[in-house]
Amino acid sequence: MDNGERQQLELLTERASRRGKEDYDKSEQRLFAEHSAKGMLGSGATIMRAVAIMGETGTATFDRLILECEEVSRTSEAFDLVDKTMAELLDALHQRLPKAIGMGTRGISCDSFTRASEELFA
Repeated sequence: MDNGERQQLELLTERASRRGKEDYDKSEQRLFAEHSAKGMLGSGATIMRAVAIMGETGTATFDRLILECEEVSRTSEAFDLVDKTMAELLDALHQRLPKAIGMGTRGISCDSFTRASEELFA
């Protein structure tokens, strides 16, 4: 892979990561608003749906990223950039899990909800 391809892939992966985080954040806000309007915000359903949205966001980001990157390069180095980007995105989404847990438990600390949420995320 030459420098031009590497730079293009770095731009694609940075954009994909930023877009994935933004997409999740928007979906999370819609989820919280919908569940609040339905009186479901302080429930496990909120956590379960937030984790599902995280999975959907990760899948959509990966699918888009693979399609975009394979047009530039199909080398192992390109795949390594995709892999690194997805690992960083999943970590960023995982860092958002406590907020979803807090909304689902109405801010009450509950180890069983935290463990169950972590298992769902994994």
